[in-house]
Parts: sequence; C-alpha cells; structure tokens
Amino acid sequence: MRHTFAHFTIAFLTGALTAPIVKNYVSELLSEDIHTFHSMDNHKDTQTISPPVQGTLELETTHSIASNNSHQPSLLIATDAYIAPSVALYGEPDQRIGLASGTRILQMVTLAVSPETSDHDLHKNPIQIQGASYAIYIGERAILDCGTRVLSPALIEENVYIGPGTIICNACLRTGVIVEEGAMVCNVEIPPYRRVKAWQVVRFQHEAENLTLCRDSLTNRTIPGFL
Repeated sequence: MRHTFAHFTIAFLTGALTAPIVKNYVSELLSEDIHTFHSMDNHKDTQTISPPVQGTLELETTHSIASNNSHQPSLLIATDAYIAPSVALYGEPDQRIGLASGTRILQMVTLAVSPETSDHDLHKNPIQIQGASYAIYIGERAILDCGTRVLSPALIEENVYIGPGTIICNACLRTGVIVEEGAMVCNVEIPPYRRVKAWQVVRFQHEAENLTLCRDSLTNRTIPGFL
C-alpha cells in the first residue's frame, strides 16, 4: 500500500508541476505573431518552405464543408479521408484546413487555427499548394492518432504518422516523419523520414536536423478498420 501511495504521489506531483509549464509555453506561442513559415531555423536564414510534390487536393475527389459555426474553420476533405466525430475544430470560417486522400484523423484530435487580426488571406491561410491556400494542410495517407493537437500554421506531408497526445505547433513535417507518443514539435521543419521519440521536445532547427532516420517501411502503417 505504501508503494502504491508513493507512486500515486509522484505521478500527481509530476503532472501538477509539468502541466503549468506546458500550458504557459503553448500560451506564449499563441500570443506570438505567427503568419508564415519564414525564419523557422532560429532566424538564421529567411526561406519559404516549398509545398509537397504530392498530396494536393483535386476538386473532383474532394468535398468542401463550409462552417456554419463562427468559431470553426472551413474544411476541404478528400472523399476517402476519414475524420472522427470527436475531432475538435477551432478557427474562423475564412480559415481553411485541407485533408488529402487517405488521411486518417482519429478520436479526440484537435485542429486549431490561431487567431489572425489581418484580413489578408495569406495571413489567415499561409500554406500555398498549387493555387490553394490553407492554415493547416495534412497530406496523403498521414495519420493523426488519438489526442493529437495541431496549431496552425502546420504543413504535414504524406505518409506522416503522429502518435497519441502529441503537440504540433507552427511546424512543417516532411514526408515519412514519425512523431511518437507525447512529443512536442514547435517552430521547426522536420526533414523527411526522421523520428521524433516519445515525449521528446523539438523547438530548434538544429534539433530537427539531428533527429535519427526511420525506416521507410515504418511509415506504411495500417490502423485496424482502415485497410
């Protein structure tokens, strides 16, 4: 019994101590003026992240869901994409989220578009892909597992797997990236086929460049019920 109580006390204190830190950090990110993907490598260089080669939404294979709620963004979804009923969406109707073919957005995921005071569309939807603009774009066959939270702007390319309980904020995840459970990725571009380990925090571009490579086969994941 004493061991059980001790374990409970340690778990409670750990959560009580770390939760405010995470909350304050995310609050600081929300308060920043985040408009584009420029200068995400610690402001050393200024460069525009190029759009993905694949994963664009074709009009004949997608349907648009215009939001009737003043606090929800509009969706452009491929007809074979899946989004769970429990997914939470936050944003304005003139801000857009794109889900490409084969995308899987699982239970309790949050897709939040950060507030933007400018009326310019490039500020509201800074991700440009073949003439279309989005605040959040998720590429072909990408999987966002349960409880993931994504804050715009965010570009997630094809064959990316994002594990349960992760936080993605103002980031670009290139093809084949794997983000394991509980990780946090903010203000960086993750190169292709890199692995972010469970509970790892990646906030600086040099950290993203030094991530370990993952095998290509690991990105071809199958979720039960989605064959």
